[in-house]
Amino acid sequence: MGSRAVNRHRRFVWIEFEDPRDGIAFNRTMSSTEVGWRNLLFDLPPDKRGQSRIDAANPTLNIGWVAAKDFGRALIMRPKVDHSKFLGEWLLNPGVKKERGAGSVGSKLTFADDFTDQADFVAVSGHGAGGMIWGKASGGDIGDGFEIANEMGKHLDKPTTGRIKYLLLPCCFLVSIHNAESWLPILRKNKPLHGVLGYGEKYLGDSTGAAVTRRFASLLKSNLTMPIFEAWRRANEAVHQPWGAVILNAARKDNMKQWITEEGLPDLSAEKEVRCFDGDSMPDGEEVTGKPKDIEAFFVMADGSLIQSPMNRPANDLMGLFPGKSGEILLRVNKKDLSFQPDSHVTILFYYFRPAKTEMDLDGLLTFDRVPGARLRFLTDANARKEKKTGKHDAIEYTFLPGQEKEARIRFTISENAHKVYKDDENGHFTHGLFWMAVFPQGLPLSDPRKAFTMYKHGAWLRDPVKKRGIGF
Repeated sequence: MGSRAVNRHRRFVWIEFEDPRDGIAFNRTMSSTEVGWRNLLFDLPPDKRGQSRIDAANPTLNIGWVAAKDFGRALIMRPKVDHSKFLGEWLLNPGVKKERGAGSVGSKLTFADDFTDQADFVAVSGHGAGGMIWGKASGGDIGDGFEIANEMGKHLDKPTTGRIKYLLLPCCFLVSIHNAESWLPILRKNKPLHGVLGYGEKYLGDSTGAAVTRRFASLLKSNLTMPIFEAWRRANEAVHQPWGAVILNAARKDNMKQWITEEGLPDLSAEKEVRCFDGDSMPDGEEVTGKPKDIEAFFVMADGSLIQSPMNRPANDLMGLFPGKSGEILLRVNKKDLSFQPDSHVTILFYYFRPAKTEMDLDGLLTFDRVPGARLRFLTDANARKEKKTGKHDAIEYTFLPGQEKEARIRFTISENAHKVYKDDENGHFTHGLFWMAVFPQGLPLSDPRKAFTMYKHGAWLRDPVKKRGIGF
């Protein structure tokens, strides 16, 4: 079917924090020459040289033509960290107010109801970890990243039209089962988004990312009845990429044929069931409830503070794992009729940023205290999801003692040289990595985090013992 039928006044925006090749490929395929949608940013007036667009409300926002060899060029937004507050609000109701008259002077991006048009689909691309998106090209590092779900969550009480239906996040790990709960408020609000598409593991970006976004847009054009999240799955599996999707269950059959009608995709305000999909959970996905787990696990600081959201942020260097300091792993039972049985054991798997990364070296991070009668055994290469075996410890097997039926605390000291084992993150200078845990019951395989009793969803940042911002939360 030709592009004329795929059109019907639909708009998109690509926001880029790092390499723009995926964004250029998406723009070119979704544009009027292919799918027939239009880049909303064209409604902003050009500068005198014609290389940038001017947003009267955000004059420092970089919106301009970006080119890459063999990929062409596209009009893309490249924000800095200073624009996080604006983006958090705007993404919920992404509009533009185009002024009439010569040069459209005064045109602006707007969240308010003064818009002349809005976006239906927005992509935000860059590096991803711990709920953050960042990138060198946009002047930010991981310590100054855009906390997308958190920033959007600050504006959920404001009225929106509900026209935007999907967020596309080509970033590592932000659309994984570990992060799925962070999207619940956005998918359960009045006039909600229908879904968030992205990755549950490493996102390669670059030319591979460009191939995925190009194929995704092509599938939407050529298969109008194919579910949107199914097109995302197929586009990624064609090049063996670990796709993820967190969507309203009622949106599973959303497709382009319905989206381009006069009515568009329906308002799903009454629907509350959210499911997380990836290559391991097809075809039914995993329900995301947001309810407290029967068992919880936390890293605990020496002063007794639980390392957890929302205080646990890269920029808050008052919270985290500090070299030379003591701490605990807290395992806690919340369910009345459940308990840890003495002489039974759990396996605690540790991840560095995400399960597939190979750099996890437990000996370089923690030294566990010896407790009389306690049994703690180190495991080597227990994480079956690592890209390769390393011969290093990445898990412990802990056997419960009498008296620990409802709560167990496993004491440790962070290695004084942990910040040397885990170097400065390549895009940050105040953290040395993000660490996660998954706690597996006795006898179950360690290959799938969904088999765990619980996943430590907050992550704990390893801090630098010298470099500090001193800004706290």
